[in-house]
Amino acid sequence: MKSFIRENNWTPPEFRTGGWGNGYVVIPKGHPSHGLHYLKIQVDVVGGLTFAKSVDDFGMDWEELPEGTEGGWVVGFDTCNYPDWGKKQVKEETERLKQQLITK
Repeated sequence: MKSFIRENNWTPPEFRTGGWGNGYVVIPKGHPSHGLHYLKIQVDVVGGLTFAKSVDDFGMDWEELPEGTEGGWVVGFDTCNYPDWGKKQVKEETERLKQQLITK
């Protein structure tokens, strides 16, 4: 399972009132959570999961998708409602999410 983080730099600066960014985990084919809507995946992550999409549906703006994730299912969370969340916290929470998914 691979993970990555993404800084919230796609919204205008005047609207960036939340945390540093978002965390994502790529779930491989064959995993029980692959293909599920994010509300159906039971994990404990800040604010809950807010994203789920097939790797194959991503556009070119997602260059940071790790190699070897073809056919994977990306799930993630955001820190839009957590203004004190910095990059380090997002990274740690992403790793915690990954570990929860590994044990499912």
